[in-house]
Amino acid sequence: MISNYSFEFFYSCPTSTGQLYQIQNWFNPSLASPDYLNACNGTFTSVPTNQFGSQFAKTGVAYTGIGIYAPNATVKEYISNKLIQSLDSGKKYCINIYFSLADLMGIASSSLCVLFSDSISEPTLGVLSHTPQLCNDVNNVISDTATWTLLSWQYIAQGGEKFITIGNFFDDFNTVIDSVGPWPEAYYFIDDVSVYLSEDTVKPPQNLLIPTYIKNEEYFYITGLPANSNLQVYNAIGQLVFKENNYTQKLNTQQLSTGIYFYNLQLPSGEAYRGKVYFER
Repeated sequence: MISNYSFEFFYSCPTSTGQLYQIQNWFNPSLASPDYLNACNGTFTSVPTNQFGSQFAKTGVAYTGIGIYAPNATVKEYISNKLIQSLDSGKKYCINIYFSLADLMGIASSSLCVLFSDSISEPTLGVLSHTPQLCNDVNNVISDTATWTLLSWQYIAQGGEKFITIGNFFDDFNTVIDSVGPWPEAYYFIDDVSVYLSEDTVKPPQNLLIPTYIKNEEYFYITGLPANSNLQVYNAIGQLVFKENNYTQKLNTQQLSTGIYFYNLQLPSGEAYRGKVYFER
């Protein structure tokens, strides 16, 4: 449900810090200056080496970076994404995000949170006024600079949430910090953000088999699919790449690029199923 989940698609290669606006489908919800880092730029906003440290992308050649703490400064940086579809009331969703502490930073923290909302935009450099639904455990300080650390949550939707926002929603006094080096700031790289329906809330009937991985096969074939079922498929940046009412099992996967795709399947009974599938040519 995240468009451009690994930050690979962009309008222009970043030439300076603070250029999150170069990423397709992501935006800055405040007046702070989150960063876009991509190997397309061989200078201080590059990947793996940039002015904050050195880290290879979890996927592809790009990621984002946010500052979440600095002493005597109230600035907090966030990144936001408009979900491909609004969340459904009462449904359980899984959220996975990878973080890595920039290795030139001397402060590690556990104060990383996720907010779901129906709108998000505030003219502030500091903490957003919203209360996040999901936060990292206060004792789980993320200090690893060598590899990526996965944070995972489950969330029961209120219904109508359209945006996800990631960052530190605590003021400096309540931000959990741990000194790990001389430079007194906490700055994290972020990659591979995913939101999807939990399998235990939306299980297709046993006779309906929807593949999750297809390699070297011509068509996206759904076993047990009843007639008059409708299918929509979106790519990783939320673009509709296939739509057919009364799906006839003729989505040619060989005409699509290798990668993750998201599907919406509606049965004639009115039941609807959403999920993701990996096509490999």
